[in-house]
Amino acid sequence: MTRIQGDILDRTLLFAETVVELVDSMATRTSGAVIGRQLARAGTSIGANVHEADAAFSESDFIYSMNVARKEALEARYWLQLARRTKLIDATRAETAIREATELIKILTTIVRKSQQRRKEYTQTHKRVNVPTDGAIPKSS
Repeated sequence: MTRIQGDILDRTLLFAETVVELVDSMATRTSGAVIGRQLARAGTSIGANVHEADAAFSESDFIYSMNVARKEALEARYWLQLARRTKLIDATRAETAIREATELIKILTTIVRKSQQRRKEYTQTHKRVNVPTDGAIPKSS
């Protein structure tokens, strides 16, 4: 059973593919290597974390992995902006990738918020009753 609905799994994979292509097109000078490595790590990690979240054992595990994916998308967007400003990648291709990173951030933020809200509502309606270990029936309030 998968938890994730919609196209986020495909979009994060496509984004990772785009990032790899952009990194491969970067200048080979030192700054290109350093920024490219950071961009590749963050940009490919988004999809990996979303796929991991899809197989999460618990709601808390799901929320954690999706939140990590969101943070990686924020970082990838930063590195894309820096690469564009320093002319390491084509401005048009960078803008397209930055827009997609921004969309992924919005989607992941919504997923995390809604999941946190669902978990909160569930725990409020399913509060545990403390049962004494001596077998006595707890008094009702």
